[in-house]
Amino acid sequence: MLEQSAFLIEESDSISGVTHKTTADKAIYSGKFSEYIVTKSKLIKESLVVTDMLNDRDGVDIINSLIKELIFSDCVKKFSEIYSNFIELKEVQESNLDNQFKFSITEEDSENFTYRFKEAIDIPFYSVRSIKIFINGYNEISESINFDLDLLRDESQYKYKITSNTIEIIILTNLTASLTKEFFKTFTYKKMDSSCSEIKEIYIIINDILIYKTEIEI
Repeated sequence: MLEQSAFLIEESDSISGVTHKTTADKAIYSGKFSEYIVTKSKLIKESLVVTDMLNDRDGVDIINSLIKELIFSDCVKKFSEIYSNFIELKEVQESNLDNQFKFSITEEDSENFTYRFKEAIDIPFYSVRSIKIFINGYNEISESINFDLDLLRDESQYKYKITSNTIEIIILTNLTASLTKEFFKTFTYKKMDSSCSEIKEIYIIINDILIYKTEIEI
């Protein structure tokens, strides 16, 4: 059956236990494309792992090329289009995602902690078309994020959304790898209440490919 072979692993609905994401050669998802992380499977050849970043919704699927289109609420993506992005990667080991660069405290006083990337980021692309920063556990009352938008091209598009203790930042642009490195050097995460710490999940997605993920206690 096409659906069984195309969806190598499909997570069922958390309430009904029913799988209903496929129709013929299409995979149907509930949310916007920016709300998912798509990575290349490390274990299964020519397959993609689709992870919903919102809890209790679509979960995690592993799909292969028998799925021709991935249908999201705001767009349709071809499997071949997404998979071809991975061909652009330079020699980067996906297993080293957590070690590519360190995110840690660079400034500290009695009331504030400021976090930055202390090392230059290895951008595994020749050019950067999109940057997505997704942080679970974000508190908009006691925390803030800043970076230098002047480094971006004039035609770049920037937007952000805060929902349910999550912040999602999307930048559509056209940058070189070196300029993208400079941009991330300006990234700061400030916590203005140091009385208690919380777990934060941080994802950085470039050209729709996850290049950095970490879980830290801030």
